[in-house]
Amino acid sequence: MISRDLIEKEKCAGSEDAVSQRLRGLNDQWELLVSKTTEKSYRLKEANKQQSFMAAVKDLEFWLGEIETLLSSDDYGKVLASVQNLQKKHQLLEADILAHEDRVKDMNNQANILLQSDQFDRPAIEERCKAINLRYDKVKEMAAKRRNKLSDAQTLHQFLRDIDDEEAWIK
Repeated sequence: MISRDLIEKEKCAGSEDAVSQRLRGLNDQWELLVSKTTEKSYRLKEANKQQSFMAAVKDLEFWLGEIETLLSSDDYGKVLASVQNLQKKHQLLEADILAHEDRVKDMNNQANILLQSDQFDRPAIEERCKAINLRYDKVKEMAAKRRNKLSDAQTLHQFLRDIDDEEAWIK
């Protein structure tokens, strides 16, 4: 560096100590700036990770709300054809639920990473993660119950149709 050369060659007009002191001060300030910048960069990356986590949570919450609404339907069909149609739709719904399992796992992994990195909003992360997992488990239970009710409805309507066919044959 130029300042060190000036000090070593004593070309500072007798103020080598002042230049040396000023150089140390600048180096200290530079190290502080680098340290603060590194810390700020780390905090920004952590905030970005948390933002990504919250976006994933919001997406899952929205999706869960839609699925819960669909599974809460009391429509099990009035005739055999409508029951069979509802069963096909329900199979697609269950496939969608199963496909979202990876997204729930990813959200849990993101939460674990955030919690291990000592996030500043730890309680909110834990709470949102727990709520999503509970809702997802409940959705799987609701889907199983609806599948069983649709199966029962299909059995009933098939039985009623068979009776109608028998009565028509008898007449």
